[in-house]
Order: sequence, then structure tokens, then C-alpha cells
Amino acid sequence: MANYQRRSYQDRVRHRKEFYKKHPRLREDSGEARFGNWYRRRLAPFVVLIFIGIGLFGLTYLVAGRKTEVEYLVIRPTSQVGLTEIHIPASNTLYTFQLHQALESAPAYSELQLEILDEHMAHVYSVYKDLWREVHPNGEGGTSVYQDNEVEFTIELEKAGTYFLRTTSFNDANGEIRGFLYKKHGGRLYFLFYTIIFGVLALVIILGSGYWGSVGEIIGELSNIRSIRHNHLFLASAGLVGIIYLSCIVISFTHYGYAKAGEEAVRPTRFYKTDNVIYIG
Repeated sequence: MANYQRRSYQDRVRHRKEFYKKHPRLREDSGEARFGNWYRRRLAPFVVLIFIGIGLFGLTYLVAGRKTEVEYLVIRPTSQVGLTEIHIPASNTLYTFQLHQALESAPAYSELQLEILDEHMAHVYSVYKDLWREVHPNGEGGTSVYQDNEVEFTIELEKAGTYFLRTTSFNDANGEIRGFLYKKHGGRLYFLFYTIIFGVLALVIILGSGYWGSVGEIIGELSNIRSIRHNHLFLASAGLVGIIYLSCIVISFTHYGYAKAGEEAVRPTRFYKTDNVIYIG
């Protein structure tokens, strides 16, 4: 068995020498041995797949992120109860609330809870966030204002109709709250993630162009590929990308990962960036 392995290795060495004798540009000391034209042809379909992935996931991220303004909200909370009527135009749709509270003095803090009620004043969903405004020395002999007085949250509402937004500041911070209610066209939680993944791969290809050739040189080898059907690794990779993309589309339509109001309130997944908003349910 050992003799067979030695002979097999010697055969491979001899075959390699004969190959480089016939193709001197690809000889081992030419600098092109590792990534010559043959290797670029092998790499070309994967490079194309990477850039298709960037375009596919990136464009869908932008399209799915579109939103339409429903109404402008002006809320005057009290320490006990502040109710604002809102109108939800479509069922089983994601809605985003983008609000900010005026905190005039400094320091100022607002332990703010926002509760959505249905037309019968029954609880639907609640969120909470600590808002603040502080003044600190800026190291240059003066002071600077630092604050986080914005609340943004997204939730799926099952039924269209009239709702009420109850805002409560538990430490009597009664500054006016203003902002917008938007209707989202779909979820887009995972499209950005995969856009970044493909973007990193593309960056590696570009930064390594001095080693395996520029993107143009690699893609230029596509015309020299006789058939892609026998490149099983590429076909498997393309199939995997397709499955991931279709899964993201399904997730987008089902709003998986977002908060959902209903008989059983659903909190967002850890993948969702809450920006310090606590989804109570």
C-alpha cells in the first residue's frame, strides 16, 4: 500500500512538470502558478455569485424597508393617563412609531411607557424606554448637552381600525411627545445581514486582486468556461444562496422576528435591534 502511494505521488509530480512544460506561463516560479487563468476560471462563477448576492439582498433590503406615513402624532402625556387616538388602515401589517419627547431642563429623565389599546380600551401591547437629557463638561472649558429622547418601535397589528395610545411617564416628565406613525411594506430583518456577508466577501476579492487578479480579469474568464454543469461546488453554493434568499422572502411576508400583538403577544427576536426599547407585550 505504501509503495502504491509513493508511485502515485511520483506520477503526480511528473504530470505537473509536463503540464508546466506545455504551459510555461503557469510554471511554478512564474508567480501565476497558484492563481493563473485556470484558477481564475474556477473562481469566476463564485465572484459573480457574490456580486449577485450583494445586489439581490441589498436591493430587497431597500425595497422591503419602504414605509408610508399614516399620521402625525402630537401627545401631551400626564403622570397618570394621556390618551391619543390613532387609526390603523390595514390588518396584519407592520407599523412603526417614531416619537421623541421634549425634555427641556437638564438633567431630565422620563421613564416612559407607551401602551396600545383597542377601540374598547382593552390592552393590546406595551413598550418602555428610559429617556434622558444631561449636561456635562466637554473638556474645553464649556458644557455639552447629551440626550436620548427618542423612541422607535415596530409592531404587527392584526386588525385595522381605531386604537388608542396611552403614554405614561412614571417620574412626571410631562414634556410633549411628537412623531410619526408609519405603515411598513414588509419586514427586512435578515436582508441587511446577508448583504454585509456578501459585501465582506467582495471586499476580500477586491483587496486580494494583486494575488489572484482583478475582478475584471476573473470575470473575463467566464467566456472560457466550457460548461458550468460539472462544477458541483458552485451549483451547491448557488442553490444555498437561492434557498437563503427565498427563506428571507418568506420571513419578510410573515413578519417573523418582529413584535406582534394578538391573543398571544410576541416579542421581537434577539436579531431585531431594539435601541434600548423594552417590548413588554
